[in-house]
Amino acid sequence: MEFGHIERQQLVDPRHVNTYLPRWSIGLRPNSNLDYQVGHFNPLPPLDGVLGFGGNQDGILRMEMERSMSLFQIMGDEGLVPSLEEEMKRRNAIHKLKKIVREWVQTVAYHHALPKRYLRFASGTILTYGSYGLGVHNSESDIDALCVGPCFATIEEDFFIVLRNILASRPEVSDIHCVKGAKVPLMRFKFDGISIDLPYARLKVISIPEDVDVFNPFFLKNIDDKSWKSLSGVRANRRILQLVPNVEGMHYEGITDQRSLEYIFSERYLNLRKNRWF
Repeated sequence: MEFGHIERQQLVDPRHVNTYLPRWSIGLRPNSNLDYQVGHFNPLPPLDGVLGFGGNQDGILRMEMERSMSLFQIMGDEGLVPSLEEEMKRRNAIHKLKKIVREWVQTVAYHHALPKRYLRFASGTILTYGSYGLGVHNSESDIDALCVGPCFATIEEDFFIVLRNILASRPEVSDIHCVKGAKVPLMRFKFDGISIDLPYARLKVISIPEDVDVFNPFFLKNIDDKSWKSLSGVRANRRILQLVPNVEGMHYEGITDQRSLEYIFSERYLNLRKNRWF
């Protein structure tokens, strides 16, 4: 069958997509009379001409919309899109974790004999990042959450011992592990069944705003190397959200691209393992 005769309304199922493409096939065609040297490539003909749409942009947009809806339907059928209940469970977990961190800071401030005039202002917060922070997570994704604490809360004792013990005493928390030797030290645990990675950043202030500005030099002054590395993930996420002109569009496209590609490659990996290719 000629490529141009393929039904234009045929929907794409990513479970049957051939993800292999020759290196030269994306936008370029090698010239058979030359030796594949740089600059010796001819551009492929316009895609709309090959598909038979000509200048009919409405037809192209309609086809793309139908294929996108088909892809979202498949993603939903395969459990790649979190349900409303799963989203609420994640939000509640973060809300509870923020409350625990605020109470932890007050406990640590009392143990460090912080003056009473400062005690009620002492606070900490939780900042999410990674796929969850960008809004492109799937139903099986964990949550990357940064614990941001004040100047008097140390990572060695107050974070890895005091906060760890507080979390371990909670019925919602299970499988808690401290990874102290990592490049970015963190605690890893499950909160209401949701996997959470929790590194720590210590700022040189007493009071941490709930949505602290991680680009403000006031909060970044004289912080230690571990805290700087822990903050890098949040800073990268926030910068991406600042630079993207259409955040809602990024969420739509990012969710589609990331989840569908993860599914395709995971299925291919399982098939390769099943057929003993490696």
